[in-house]
Amino acid sequence: FMNAGAYGGSMSDVVFETTYLDEKYNLCKLESDKHKFGYRKSVFKTKEINGIILSTKIKLKKGDKKEIWEGMQKYINARIEKQYEIQIM
Repeated sequence: FMNAGAYGGSMSDVVFETTYLDEKYNLCKLESDKHKFGYRKSVFKTKEINGIILSTKIKLKKGDKKEIWEGMQKYINARIEKQYEIQIM
């Protein structure tokens, strides 16, 4: 629906196709650049396209399994720390 992002990455980096139903119930596909991703927005969020998103295809990069796992743990821990700080305040 929007260009969510964190820690230097965002959905616009990986989304390459979205399938949706338009207002007349036509099955439609949208290619990468036509999403018009911006800071927390896309054509679906700005209502340039009114429809129901059915699926989105993403393309991920291959990498070292151990490095990916360690990176995931780093980001999970950072999120936990941030959320814990917010709860204390």
